[in-house]
Amino acid sequence: MEIEIATKKSLENRKKRREERLLTLLGYIKINPKQTVYSLHKHFNWPIGSIHSLIKELKEDGHLRYETIEENNRLKKIYSITTLDDYIRNYFNHQTLLVPVNLRSARNALSKKHSIKIELKDKIIDVTPDMDLDEVIKKYNIVLDLED
Repeated sequence: MEIEIATKKSLENRKKRREERLLTLLGYIKINPKQTVYSLHKHFNWPIGSIHSLIKELKEDGHLRYETIEENNRLKKIYSITTLDDYIRNYFNHQTLLVPVNLRSARNALSKKHSIKIELKDKIIDVTPDMDLDEVIKKYNIVLDLED
């Protein structure tokens, strides 16, 4: 019984310590953007594996973003806080369409017997003149440009 209580308390302490580290890391990157895993390791003196794990969790939760840069012929990932623009971009990238379709332009091209390509998140749709554009729009839940 005592062992079970100690284990439960130990797990609670580990979870609390992890949450504190997540918040500490997030706060530091907010104040000091463009950090690498190595620079975070040097600053906090935490194991690199722990930092990787924390960063992975923060990225999956949408709190961090990264960009890859080249420095001294080496690729580095630098991490920054996710901005409102990033959240908006991410939201729309999870929608069907990445680039709005101008319906008038699409119909015009198809009427002249030209094929068009519609870029979706996970594929590109080739629309040929013999296809019904309205059916394609409905099938793939395509968001139309506001000018239409």
